[in-house]
Amino acid sequence: MNVPPEEVDPAAVFAIATSLQRACEERLKHDPRLNLAEAYNGWDQFTRELMRVAGMFEEWACMHVAFDHMEDTWSYYLDIYFGIYGIDEDGFLEHIADRPSYPLAREFVLRLVPQADCAEKAVGLCPRC
Repeated sequence: MNVPPEEVDPAAVFAIATSLQRACEERLKHDPRLNLAEAYNGWDQFTRELMRVAGMFEEWACMHVAFDHMEDTWSYYLDIYFGIYGIDEDGFLEHIADRPSYPLAREFVLRLVPQADCAEKAVGLCPRC
């Protein structure tokens, strides 16, 4: 990608890499067979890969996210959380609430709409969700 280096925010790259590392650490807690050091030829290489992916994501974000229209620092939202949205009368998404896990989000939605079709477990997420 051709993003000028001055547009890539080092703090955002660090936040993204930290979020990725946290997600990997959580996955390691639930899958003792997983050995990231071995898979990446050592922890140093694993860390380099985290930084590489974080840098690529930040470059992509600089090209595709309208930061000028955002009120918050979005890279820090990379922790695993679930936004609950409705659709207003004009057909636009309307933010209702956020929850830190799928079970809590599901519980909230079912309180609002008891007949909602919500899977009991989220598919493709880390086991703690």
